[in-house]
Amino acid sequence: MKAPSLTAIFCIFGFAAAHSKMISAQPRLLDFTISEGKVNCLADFNEPFRWQNTRYDSVQTFPSFLPWLPEIPNTLRIGGSGTADYRLGDIMFAGTLHDLESNTMEIGLMGWLLPLQGIFNPERGLLKFDDLDFIPFFPTPRCLIEQSSDLTHWEPVSGLADLPKEYQWPEPTMVSWTLPGSASAFFRIRMIP
Repeated sequence: MKAPSLTAIFCIFGFAAAHSKMISAQPRLLDFTISEGKVNCLADFNEPFRWQNTRYDSVQTFPSFLPWLPEIPNTLRIGGSGTADYRLGDIMFAGTLHDLESNTMEIGLMGWLLPLQGIFNPERGLLKFDDLDFIPFFPTPRCLIEQSSDLTHWEPVSGLADLPKEYQWPEPTMVSWTLPGSASAFFRIRMIP
């Protein structure tokens, strides 16, 4: 069975009011494809850099404690309350975030004499921490994808693929759903709190 051709597709990115305070710019639609009964959008959520509620993985990987396991990155997680966990191989250190500035932070870890300083380079999108480069991963914002035939009555799309729990900031994320059966449809993608 041949998939129906769409005569019009219109994507709108929007916000709920509570979420607009957390994000400085509107999300952007960067790419749009239809293939094999699926609609695929490459979406940039346009979130500003933040220290908290973020996982950072080192670019460099290190041998696992078991020789048959793959190499793993060092991981730094900073929670919303300023708590921090730093995993070096199979050892975990707990600590707290201090001296928070726009591109510089320090983390005091239990078992370390001095705090470790981190400097974020916005041009490269990398955090320099413990003499390593770290890639930030943000939790994927919740989004709602709706379809309409008249731009007045909207209903959720069917067959929405699960989004990853995290995405590599500031890279765009793929959003996919099943192509509707109607000959034409409009779509909007909204961020929800």
